[in-house]
Amino acid sequence: MIDSVPPRSSRFPGAHTVRQHVAFLVVATMLALPRAAAAQHPGDIPDWPDTAEAPCANVDASQRTTCEAREAEREAERSRTSRDYHVWLADRLAEDGGARNLAIAANLRAMSISGTLYETGESLPELDKDNRLAAWIERAAREGKEDPLVQALLNRRFSASDSARLAALRSQWARLEPGNIAPAMFAAESEQPRTSALPGLDTASRFDLHYNALLLAVIEAFERHPPGADRTAVLLVGDVPTLHSYAAAMAMTMLQLPRFIDTIDACRGDALDSAPERRTDCLQFGRLLADDSDTLIAHMMGLAILVRASDTACGRAAAEERRRQAAWLMHRWQLLSDDPTVLADGEASRQALASTQDEMSYMRAILRHHGIATEPARDWKHVPLP
Repeated sequence: MIDSVPPRSSRFPGAHTVRQHVAFLVVATMLALPRAAAAQHPGDIPDWPDTAEAPCANVDASQRTTCEAREAEREAERSRTSRDYHVWLADRLAEDGGARNLAIAANLRAMSISGTLYETGESLPELDKDNRLAAWIERAAREGKEDPLVQALLNRRFSASDSARLAALRSQWARLEPGNIAPAMFAAESEQPRTSALPGLDTASRFDLHYNALLLAVIEAFERHPPGADRTAVLLVGDVPTLHSYAAAMAMTMLQLPRFIDTIDACRGDALDSAPERRTDCLQFGRLLADDSDTLIAHMMGLAILVRASDTACGRAAAEERRRQAAWLMHRWQLLSDDPTVLADGEASRQALASTQDEMSYMRAILRHHGIATEPARDWKHVPLP
């Protein structure tokens, strides 16, 4: 049994949610390109500029080594402080009880042990040995078996022996929400070979990861148990100057996304004519993602599929116009990332999350709150898919 979390590097969450949204848009565009084009332009997926990650860029060359060493020490301190805070917070949430708190606690503890929450296909041995983590996951699954948000929070590989639990969770999630295609997409990823290129399409009416509810639940959990003054001075800096923005960044690491590339591959190029009903199915799938998704990246994937699968100029033009509108939304949203008043306005964000049902509606609500147009002018240009 592991009672204390072994020391392990954990990258400080120094990117605000705004920047992650921008990265999602770029990735969505690149995934929609033909494979040859994407391979020829790997540099088109930028490492989004983040001044917090290059604080010594403008320092005189003679002082740069000293500056970089000092910043490395600060980053290490942030990582240690972040990890210690997450361990402490996870314990407090477990004490609070409730399936959602336990699911968030499990994510935080797993992050503290492994150093990252991003799916790598390989889990650290410590995760298999951690009885506390296993107990929290088991309790959250049992107490939250009727809560789709708990299913979404637990929908990741916590250990190397997690396959059976994940299969059962995704089956339970599908029973809870028979019209939600997300559980079927996740379940299909573990099929060898895959039985369907477009899983769950026959019964699906929406794609729903419960994004707004997840973001709000994580933010509220952090704000219920804030860090002390010493930790605050270390953690709430740069792109995350408030606990609200810090919690929002952490919530983004808990959002698990399906492998959209599998769907994109099934709905472009020669694959569109590989089966009699494939193009029709792809159009149905694209409309579902474009019209009834709760996350921006799924919406963008749906529009990309519609551009590729539409067999009329009118259909492609309509999908491109919607891509232009989404690109404008992202363009205006990114501009907020440099405004400290936006990052500090947690109450406006909470109200927007509570009053909307999907990520794009949330973004529009925040833009309107700050007096920013949510629709592009007619002459505003975007980059269409080739």
